Amino acid sequence: MACQQFGALMKKNFLLKRRMLGATICEILLPTLCLVVMVAIRQAVIVHTNDPNLHLGDYEFLPPSTGPLAYGSFMYRTKPKSPEHVVFVRSMRDMAYKLLVRGHIVGITPNTYPYCDHAPESFSSQLSAIITEVATNLSLPMKQTVGDSCSGNYYIRGWGGAGDVDNYVKGGDYPKNGFLEAGVDFNSIDAKGLNYVIRMNQSQAAIDGFHQQVPPSYTPKVDKLQIGQDLTDFNTMMFSGLMAFQNLIETWGVSYVNGYPSDMTLKVNAVNFIPFPTPKYRDDPFSGYISSLLPILFTLAFIYPVTRLVKQLVEEKEHRLKEGLKIMGMNSTVHFLSWFATYFIVFLFMSLLITLITWGGQVYVYSNLFIIFLYFFIFSMCVFAFCWLVASFFSKATVGSTVSAILFLALFLGSFGINGETTKSQKVLACLSAPICFGMGAVQITTFESAQQGVNFDNLGAEENEFSMATCIGMLIFDFVLYLAIAIYAEKVLPTEWGVALKPWFCFLPSYWCPTKPEENSEPRTFDDRYEDADSKAPVGIAIRNLEKRFGNQTAEEAAVKSINLDMYESQILALLGHNGAGKTTTINMLTGMLSPTSGDALIY
Repeated sequence: MACQQFGALMKKNFLLKRRMLGATICEILLPTLCLVVMVAIRQAVIVHTNDPNLHLGDYEFLPPSTGPLAYGSFMYRTKPKSPEHVVFVRSMRDMAYKLLVRGHIVGITPNTYPYCDHAPESFSSQLSAIITEVATNLSLPMKQTVGDSCSGNYYIRGWGGAGDVDNYVKGGDYPKNGFLEAGVDFNSIDAKGLNYVIRMNQSQAAIDGFHQQVPPSYTPKVDKLQIGQDLTDFNTMMFSGLMAFQNLIETWGVSYVNGYPSDMTLKVNAVNFIPFPTPKYRDDPFSGYISSLLPILFTLAFIYPVTRLVKQLVEEKEHRLKEGLKIMGMNSTVHFLSWFATYFIVFLFMSLLITLITWGGQVYVYSNLFIIFLYFFIFSMCVFAFCWLVASFFSKATVGSTVSAILFLALFLGSFGINGETTKSQKVLACLSAPICFGMGAVQITTFESAQQGVNFDNLGAEENEFSMATCIGMLIFDFVLYLAIAIYAEKVLPTEWGVALKPWFCFLPSYWCPTKPEENSEPRTFDDRYEDADSKAPVGIAIRNLEKRFGNQTAEEAAVKSINLDMYESQILALLGHNGAGKTTTINMLTGMLSPTSGDALIY
């Protein structure tokens, strides 16, 4: 019986699809066209192939301090023509030149020995010697010391502590008495180590062509999949003067702790960095383009299938087709399976078509095709479950289809809140929204594609940015089950114009899972002088027992159907007679399940 019903319903769905062939084709082709757009972008993007590189020739080594003065990557025996000739500050001689040209100062705390003191072995004296050397060799004028200086050098100032430096910068006369270029806050120095803090000033980042960018207090997470170089933070630390200060401080600290002669001048070379060698790789910006474009295009393309499916499901309720089929004996599970099988076939064909397009158009070059197919197909089935869930809340097709489109788009918009600071648990929680989970999966695939690895079975569980493709697929499966479970529950408990709603806690009642015979729970029938004895010997087909229906605030005396007791026998025709409003239609609707009775039972044998 169930197989016959399933076959009939599948035929019904097939006829509906065939009668609206254009709409059916759009359901399949609209999401597919998104991949066609991706293929077009793929053909327009230029891919550069980078050969293996040791990077040894990309960075020029500066000569030692005993040679001619070195400023950045240039050699000067005479004064540079203009400050723009010195852009990169990667040695303390570069920094000294920068201080002399700008007239800026370096702050040192505390202003005590051995940090800021007139003693030749103090840090301030060693820094002063470098500034004086540069000024002498390049014939640069030096400003006279203002007030009491712990070093005797205008360009070096000492304060008692970091708070005093802050007060100086916050003062009303700042920076008349010297703009603070950088500061060094010493905490301690002994045989166990040197404890200090370097404070860089970013207030005048674009003056004189010098790099004034301050390195961030944190760096991005290491991208384990990145092959090419991202030199943003590298250049900031290298050329802002931070590394030059660190090099000088630590060179001085080692010299001081080891008791070098007090009249010794430090030989501080420039800091040099060389990146690790890189293998041959493709510089393909395509993955970056589609990582954010594909999810939103795919979501927009699915809005039409979503609205159409919701409209079809709600129309069955709106026109009483579903309840009519139930009256004729249709099983609710068979009804669900017929729609599930219909869209299983539709989305299966669509996912196969999308997978073939990604393969032929080289959208995903390195990934496993089966995983790509599974990714699109499971998301498509989540869309089906979402539609079934939304349809269970509406009885008007137009309203249901409109709201479903808005909700589906709103579920995706939450993906804009996902960023590098989002934790793993937050991402998993966000994956309760299938469109967001789909979007993060798209980013995951493109990330591995850009690393020339792709998503394959061997790295399916590999996490990148606290997320993995296995988590994406697993959460999509969970979403599918969750949406369907909520939809099935809502269908049973939400009151509708037609049909009988169960109590919200029905699933916790033993009687739902282990139903008893109706006769055991039915109240005994009472007959008065309005009833006649039945002399039929035929078996009872329907037994009505104390059936009653009240609408709104009706009392028991005002009931539309008031405590009917009646037996209907097999092979007999029974007519219900009565004036308008007597309750004939209400009684039949209760018998067929279109209305829920206020009390009583109707037993069908």
